[in-house]
Amino acid sequence: MMRSHGTDLSREIYQFEEKGEPIYDAIEKTIHLRYSLLLYIYSTSWEVTNNRSSFMRALVMDFPGDKNALDINNEFMFGKAILVAPVVNAQYTPEK
Repeated sequence: MMRSHGTDLSREIYQFEEKGEPIYDAIEKTIHLRYSLLLYIYSTSWEVTNNRSSFMRALVMDFPGDKNALDINNEFMFGKAILVAPVVNAQYTPEK
């Protein structure tokens, strides 16, 4: 599922600057990424429904023999093929 949040606001991509501008280009890139992942998302949805699986998976679920997987608490699998490793600390900018 993909939806833009807010009420009484224009959410179309062309409302966010123009092609070639950073905001527009970032939104467009994300939309293309989503569509490139649709087959994976749909097949993972079937796996979740048919085999009582899970979209978000602790690493130990897919790597039970790896003792290091027990101690990693800031990464997870999205389905069985995509590792998600969120950026949780600023490294190159001053944000805290």
